[in-house]
This record gives sequence, C-alpha cells and structure tokens, in this order.
Amino acid sequence: MNCIQYYLNDTKLDTELREALLNRCIRRRAPYADKVEVWWLKERKGTFSYENRDFNDLVKQMSSYLAVFRPQLLEGFNEPVGQVEFDRFERETGLILPREYKSLLGWRGGQIDHFEDYFDPFGVEALMSLQHAREEREYLNELIEDGSLPEGHWDHSWLPFTEDGLGNHTCIDLTPETYGEVLIFDLEIGGRIRHYENMTAWLAELMDKLEFEDEIFLESKCFSTEVVHPETIGRDQPK
Repeated sequence: MNCIQYYLNDTKLDTELREALLNRCIRRRAPYADKVEVWWLKERKGTFSYENRDFNDLVKQMSSYLAVFRPQLLEGFNEPVGQVEFDRFERETGLILPREYKSLLGWRGGQIDHFEDYFDPFGVEALMSLQHAREEREYLNELIEDGSLPEGHWDHSWLPFTEDGLGNHTCIDLTPETYGEVLIFDLEIGGRIRHYENMTAWLAELMDKLEFEDEIFLESKCFSTEVVHPETIGRDQPK
C-alpha cells in the first residue's frame, strides 16, 4: 500500500503511526517490491503526474500489460460486472459507486482466487469482486457497530476494493465531502489515511511502477546487494 511513501512524506502522522506503517511495509512487501518502490520514489516520483490521464485508457493499458507479462493473472478474474449488478448494489446499499470503479469491475469482476496472485504486487493486494467487497464492508460495519473495533477505526462510507488477506484494504471513500478519494485501511492502525485523490491517480501510479519495474529489472539497478534505506532518498547515492 505504498506505506514507504507515507513514512517519508506525510509529516502529519504521529510517531506511532509512522512506525506502524513502516513495520507493515517491511512485513508485507513482495520480493523486491520495497526496492522497486524506493527507486521509483527517488527517480520517478518527482516527475510523475496522472493529469490528463483517462481511466478507461489506463484499464486498457493494464489489460495489455497483463496479457504480455502476467497472462495467468489475467485468466484468474471473474466475468465483468454488468450494469444490472451495479444498480442492484447501489439500490440495496444506498451507495453511489464512482464511474472509475464501475469501469474497473466492468473490465474484470475481481479475482477468483484472491491470494493465488496479486493485482497490486507492491501492496501485495488482490482485486476484490463486487460481492466480496460488499460482504467485507458489511462485516467491518458490524465490527464497528458492536464495539469490536474502536470508534473512528472504520467508516460506513468506505468501500474496500483490494485486500491483502490480513484484513487490510485499499478503499474508496464515498463520504460526500471526500467522494472518490482512495485511502488506506489498516486493521491494526485504523482511521483514514488519504492515499490518492481518485482512482485514476491510483491506477496511473500502479501502471507507472509496473513499467518502471520492468525497466530497472533489465538494468538490474535495484537488485544489487546494496541495501537502499528509505531515509536516504534524496541524498547522493551510488547508482
């Protein structure tokens, strides 16, 4: 969930939360994902922008990428979600789903085997089906209502759309004031940590990291024995 980025850049986080995010990052990273992200933050973050990117174009780009580099993952999705299913979901939950979310699940309806492979290898998270997202949201709603989670730990207006299998999610915020923002929900930490302005920013960054990973893998830049620590980003380092 890109917690290195928050550890480095979000000065509003208190010490306990920063340390919890870093510990989670170290605990849950896929092989090499931490190094890839550190190098992406160092070399690409400053010039990266999702402005003028179209979400549907990004979905097509993702589909093409998976077809070439991860065809088994592409085969492991549910059928696309249709408008009738979206309408039923909105009618029964009272939620209004963002256009981007509908476009994503209208492309593929979430992963069949959530933890066979990961849609987001950096966050080590699978793409959830619409039904599973609904069930997980209802489960977390129940936990907050019966006091099993502390007050403020979870919000009824959040909808999870990826998961790591440990109760942690990337969510869409459907609160009117912050509608469409993408946030981190960590079961241990709780609360709202803004992650991206919208799903376009989320998918654009994911695609850029995947392409960057291919580039640096070929160059073997971040796969050396040298250990690159997050706190050294921005300082002069040997390539």
